[in-house]
Amino acid sequence: MEGVFSKHAEKILCKTFKRDLLEQLPSEILLQICKFMGPCWYLIVLGETQRLMGALKGKRDPQQNSLNLDQTRNVWISRITFRGVSYLSRLGDKPLRFTKLSDQIQLRIPKRISKIVASVDGIGVRGIHFLEHASDVPPPAEAPWYEILPMRDTGQKVFVNSNSLFIKKIHFENQFREVPYIWSSPSPPTVPVTNFYRGSKTSLGNVRVHYIKFDHHVRGLLACCTQYGLVGIHGLTDTSTTFRAFVDLMHRRRPESHKHWMYFPFNPQETISASWVRRLVFDYPVNCPPLVLLTSRGRTITFGPQLPSEVYGPYRYELLGGLHDGPVSGIFHDGLNLAPNFDFDESTGYYYNNGANHIRDMGVTCDNESSVKTQKTLPADIHMDPPAFAPNEDRLAGTWYMTAASLCGITKAEICRDINQPHRPCLGLLLFYHDGHMEAIGQIRWDCDVSEKIDRPMYIVNAVVDGQNYIKDVLGRAYESEFTGSQSTWQRLPESGTIRWWFSTCGDGIKIH
Repeated sequence: MEGVFSKHAEKILCKTFKRDLLEQLPSEILLQICKFMGPCWYLIVLGETQRLMGALKGKRDPQQNSLNLDQTRNVWISRITFRGVSYLSRLGDKPLRFTKLSDQIQLRIPKRISKIVASVDGIGVRGIHFLEHASDVPPPAEAPWYEILPMRDTGQKVFVNSNSLFIKKIHFENQFREVPYIWSSPSPPTVPVTNFYRGSKTSLGNVRVHYIKFDHHVRGLLACCTQYGLVGIHGLTDTSTTFRAFVDLMHRRRPESHKHWMYFPFNPQETISASWVRRLVFDYPVNCPPLVLLTSRGRTITFGPQLPSEVYGPYRYELLGGLHDGPVSGIFHDGLNLAPNFDFDESTGYYYNNGANHIRDMGVTCDNESSVKTQKTLPADIHMDPPAFAPNEDRLAGTWYMTAASLCGITKAEICRDINQPHRPCLGLLLFYHDGHMEAIGQIRWDCDVSEKIDRPMYIVNAVVDGQNYIKDVLGRAYESEFTGSQSTWQRLPESGTIRWWFSTCGDGIKIH
């Protein structure tokens, strides 16, 4: 196994052992390959460890604590490979001693530096670029995060944090207390302070945020929630790879929590008019505020639970952006970061992980060049207390989520059904209207079956399993014989009004208003 990863075999194998070629093999052969490779993983771990220990034992130039970029036009770097990824190991403003010149990379830096962009991940810094103009964008890199460091003073020192193997961080003096964002894009948007909410106001280190730009590729927003709040948001596109990566990441962030999936589709000629962060007036120690969106059609979504007001008290809604801003053109949040963000408690002098693995920081960008007029007024029914559902009638049990849609003008629907459970419950509906727009209620899980299509929904069939109500079926038509002797509860859907689908760990229920 180690021979396969050696530098001598790399040139021979790099054009043969490719992922796209491997995926063309029949599944039976892939299963056999996995069966034989599993017991050999420890050899790869031993080989990686041997290389890293060898690098530590070798004679190396110690890493400089700081670099004076105003006194040089060149920097020298050396690299180290770990798990197939190349990382910066040394960075200096002079040629590195004890390192062969052939193993060093000399970077020519501009006379005037506007910003430094470092591509990073959980291990360390993958690459660094010194850019002359603020509008310059570095070449694309396969890194999950980018740290953008504006150069405000030509005499600023660049400080380097290293663990002897990898360069962990590059920063300026006093930067830690500013807590700038680390972005998922090398060219992040410029965001006014009024456009974001920060739950980690005194975080240790940097907060990593993912930016979703509302372009023509994004079909809607998919949010993952637990009983404690919002975990992550994904801009759903036609690319299944990014969707699967998002679902996998949500399970890694909250491996033991029951998850709810809320889908909010976008429609042509419809814009996001405004967004709010909903907060409890009486803050609790762990308060993961939901995100609320309002569209130009008047549709709303609350990516968070509907908590009973008699238990948690009233809410307050904080507008993201200004009253005269244009429509929302994108959102960003820290829900795709696996590393915890630590807050500093000045009363105790300790850092603690508050609201771990839930979204704490979020914000929006606005298109102020747009001619579309936006409405920034919250609808009166933006919050509703959870109703009581059979069989237990206890509306305070569990954490309830709610999605709503209009019943006027529905032409057809698609059912999301969990076929992996024996009772095959309906989780949600995609509703299609005569004017061409689409809405979603309940949970839409693209990893479940969403292939069942019906005409306009006429009946909701409720049933009970293990003491919990669930939606057994949604029918476009029904015969009288189906009602007779049925142990299920039937709800007829009118042609007007609003349908609200409530769901929690205690079951599902539908209310018509």
